[in-house]
Amino acid sequence: TTEHVASTEIVDPPTPITEAPSTPIGDDRHHQQVNLVDVAL
Repeated sequence: TTEHVASTEIVDPPTPITEAPSTPIGDDRHHQQVNLVDVAL
């Protein structure tokens, strides 16, 4: 039972924490890539 609780607690936090930064980081990268392409053109 203790192991189950620990596993759930450890798996729960990383899911939202990773999703939150992934969204802004991905947007920033996309914008940067688009800008680089525009400049190249």
